Amino acid sequence: MGDLLEDWRLANVVSFFRKRCKEKPGNYERVVDIWNVLPEKAVDTGTLATFKQHLNEYLKYQAIAGYGPGAEPLLQWELGVHVEVADIFPFLQLAHTLIIVRRLCASDMAIIAPVFSRHELPNSGLYLLVTKSAFNSNNEKWYDVKPKLCTILNGDCENIALRNIVLTNRHVILLTTHGLFVSHNLLDVGENPKPGRQIEYYRSKLLPSPGQSSSTSGSERVRLWFTHYCFTENTDNPADFLSLTMTTFTFTSELRKINTCFYGTSPFKEWKMCSPPHTEYIPDIITALWDQQRNTLIILSYLALSSKFRAKVTLRKFNEDFTLRKMKAFPEFYFSDEHFLPNGMFMYPNTYTVYVFGSQVWFSNDGGISFELLLKLKNDFVEKIITCPRNNAVIFITILQNVYYTRPGLARYASLRIFKEGLSTLHCDHLGMLMKITLLENSPTGLKIHFLDLLDLISEDDASFSRPLALQFLTSTKAMFFEYISWIENEEGARPMFSNYHIGKMLQQRLWF
Repeated sequence: MGDLLEDWRLANVVSFFRKRCKEKPGNYERVVDIWNVLPEKAVDTGTLATFKQHLNEYLKYQAIAGYGPGAEPLLQWELGVHVEVADIFPFLQLAHTLIIVRRLCASDMAIIAPVFSRHELPNSGLYLLVTKSAFNSNNEKWYDVKPKLCTILNGDCENIALRNIVLTNRHVILLTTHGLFVSHNLLDVGENPKPGRQIEYYRSKLLPSPGQSSSTSGSERVRLWFTHYCFTENTDNPADFLSLTMTTFTFTSELRKINTCFYGTSPFKEWKMCSPPHTEYIPDIITALWDQQRNTLIILSYLALSSKFRAKVTLRKFNEDFTLRKMKAFPEFYFSDEHFLPNGMFMYPNTYTVYVFGSQVWFSNDGGISFELLLKLKNDFVEKIITCPRNNAVIFITILQNVYYTRPGLARYASLRIFKEGLSTLHCDHLGMLMKITLLENSPTGLKIHFLDLLDLISEDDASFSRPLALQFLTSTKAMFFEYISWIENEEGARPMFSNYHIGKMLQQRLWF
């Protein structure tokens, strides 16, 4: 065989932490430098030079087009002015909510945005933290974007505060008390990108500034809805889609609530109504999501029928100019429970699974054509959904801090034991690890990261049977179970508990005395 070349024995190996215990070597992965395992002595100079050229062009294309792990544009931009956590922590600890956003194609990159319940903080900024390693290192940085926004507002930014943030495949979108701000296209890195460049923002004309608001005798609630998707396998790079719902409360002779909905595509300079033109009746729209695979708009709304409220889902096709067709793509779906109060809608990335959540949770496996009840809450309300695409996990968080866990398209759920600790939030990283993130003073980044195990957190699930089962043997190896359902339950539409979820499970008999 001959002697092994010395270069073939060398490799530039870097170990990086993967998950769980840092003291165990098995929890680390290795990255090998390709040029040490493919030396010039093994390949002729022309072939190696051509290979390097194509590889560099491919990596450059990744950075520009948004493909692969090296594509995250946040690596090449600064969100604002860098600030030290020790200087801003007195303001951070006054926040009431932590919002975490990430891009689906590179979920190890994430942004944390603290939201304040009051904006009487004239000396504070609009602070954002960026992590490039899924919080597995202490290299996270805090930025203040207030100076950028104040320049756009010509200095009229007193008491400006952040309300929400969305990270699309191309833009950072900030919803503030002074309007909606959109970054430039972050994928436009240029020929020779230089580190330290700050993101430029522009103000959308969709939302008026506080001084221009026409509703002087009311208040407004604005919400942003973004359909997460990764276009790694789509060379057409579809435009980012964002919908905005605005609920206006007016106090004149009587209290009146008006819901309006708009949608737009990148660069979000033009917006359209979520209802097609010349529609006789426009219901109160809660949210609207874009189904990229079918090019339809999934609209969640409610309307009054005989003094009763009914929630419904409508699907409408888009025209080539991205306007809505008046004809519905499918028949509307009406939720059977008139007491169901919907709060929002979420589409699991790159699937047809849609969740409608609120006082109940319903799910659809056909893109919103039909729905099935998953979870029914009592005196509680689902306000947030977290997804772990790596291990297909969906987590619901309620206003009472109850946490429920399921998988896409599964008609079962489990309750999780997660104890709230100060100002904290949950996040799922690119490896499928669930973590609890808490603000912590005197830490290098102002954060405390605690990894959680989903299996250890399950306190109870609904896979058991609350109704009696009758066993009948068909043969010596086959048996049939009959589940008892009373006439009253049958009239109320009771569902059988047996499903494919029980395949491979062992039934344990419970004795009652």
